[in-house]
Amino acid sequence: MDFLQQIIEMDKAAAAQTEEVRDAQLKKLDISNQNAMKRQEAIIQEQQLLKDEAEIKQAEMLEKKKADSAVELDNGIKKLDDVFDAHRNEWQSEIINRITGV
Repeated sequence: MDFLQQIIEMDKAAAAQTEEVRDAQLKKLDISNQNAMKRQEAIIQEQQLLKDEAEIKQAEMLEKKKADSAVELDNGIKKLDDVFDAHRNEWQSEIINRITGV
């Protein structure tokens, strides 16, 4: 019987040791998962910052392009006004002449 008791004690010890190893591995796995989640969150935050910066730069570029276009439009209008002012009397006379025949 003593021999059977030793086997039972060894089996219990082995089961306890197996349980301890399993618990330690689960704990390591949990820590590893937590670390992976933290890294993933950091990457997501970094990507969001980069996206936000890109959107800001794009908005600035669009605003500059809009301002440049407005300046070009104003210059074009001024050129047309200058041409019209330079030929106003001539064109008015021509229009009146065509309408009235005088």
